[in-house]
Amino acid sequence: MLSLLLLLAAMLAPPSPDPGRRPHARETSAERLYRKGVFCMEDIERPECAIRNFEALMRERTPRRDLITDGMLRLITLYRAEGTPEKTGPLLRTFWDAGTQRRQTGHLPFLALRLPSDVDVMGMVHARKMLDAPITRQMPPDAAAWVTTCDPGKLQLLSERRRWKRAEVVAKREGKRTIDVIYEQQDARRAVRVGRAGPPSGSSPAQDQPAPLFGKALCPLATALGQDDMAGWSRVAFALSHEDFSRSYVVVEIPKVEPQLERAVAEGRLTRVRPRIYRLPELTYDDEPVFVAHLDLDEVVLARAGLIPELERNRSRPRSTLGAPMRRLLGEVPKDSAFLFVMTERAIGDLGLGNMPKLLRALLPRPKGLQVAGVVDSYFGLFIRMPSDNQVKGQLLISLANRFIEPDEDTMDPETLELMSNLDLSQATDGRALLMSFVLDPAQVRRIFFY
Repeated sequence: MLSLLLLLAAMLAPPSPDPGRRPHARETSAERLYRKGVFCMEDIERPECAIRNFEALMRERTPRRDLITDGMLRLITLYRAEGTPEKTGPLLRTFWDAGTQRRQTGHLPFLALRLPSDVDVMGMVHARKMLDAPITRQMPPDAAAWVTTCDPGKLQLLSERRRWKRAEVVAKREGKRTIDVIYEQQDARRAVRVGRAGPPSGSSPAQDQPAPLFGKALCPLATALGQDDMAGWSRVAFALSHEDFSRSYVVVEIPKVEPQLERAVAEGRLTRVRPRIYRLPELTYDDEPVFVAHLDLDEVVLARAGLIPELERNRSRPRSTLGAPMRRLLGEVPKDSAFLFVMTERAIGDLGLGNMPKLLRALLPRPKGLQVAGVVDSYFGLFIRMPSDNQVKGQLLISLANRFIEPDEDTMDPETLELMSNLDLSQATDGRALLMSFVLDPAQVRRIFFY
């Protein structure tokens, strides 16, 4: 009898809650709106219901920034599908206002904030956010390995596989043989290389300068640490002075890097120069050896040997040693960004606008810098902000740009056409910055960047 009562009680008892999911009764308002928006968008395919819930989510005050970010990306996609892309303007302004009002630099490695004051170009990739994002898990199985591997043979194999798969897609679309598409693409790349080898069209500080260090130092560092890829790294930042590319730096955050450095020295893959300073054997930059400086917890900075003493001095400074324009631009990039890229006014003027005709430069608003923020969740978002000095010119440029970037099915290939179709332009709240965004869903990311 007792057994029967116990069995009956078990059958009537409510199911145990999933420990990984909050019961609906305990959901916050933001969590409920996000859940209902995703349900309307993906399960029952009712865009108007999804828009209503995501718009309400944007008005919520919540510490769950991941919900706000993904809801914003989905809402931009829904507006474009609805045929009302002009509604994305307030979202772009809200996104950048979150950075300009808070001015935080916690998204950067500590050593990136102790680089010299002449650094005026900087980028950062939060590798863990990128690799762990839901959209990344929907990409082809070898997509992450193609980006992170340092094995030359594996990289060549993955690159050839990707090239062949992309050619298969083009061949099917155009009714051609895959091998013919491969040959056509090879000829096109050869023509581009020949064109680049021609006489320069103008002078630029970037000409006759060495390639930045980060293009040649990441995999040697991984190899020295006994790793065949960079998948376990947390964050990677790169920086340089646009007037002197030899003053370029790489800051890498690697969990438990200290014992890895010691093991690399013991096994002869690194040479200890002095305490916490190591040399990468057989790697030089601008005719100097490349040093690895372990100056903070799980972070190292790579630079040519002559730059290391300045970095050691900057490490002990109580505040950031970057120049004021660079600190301001970095602080305005929202903290949720999975990657960022920033250039100061001088850098973008010399590298980007220096060769433009004077008349065109007079018509364009004077850029006070360039800020790029990438957001990766269930969707992929690229947000660009160019602070300007003239509100009227900024509005004129947006009007002109909207005319010129109208997708043209006759002249654009399908990938470019799809990318341009997802471009939105707007102005900042104060009218003194141009805002642009690209938002792509997983299927679009796969088609454009993979196959």
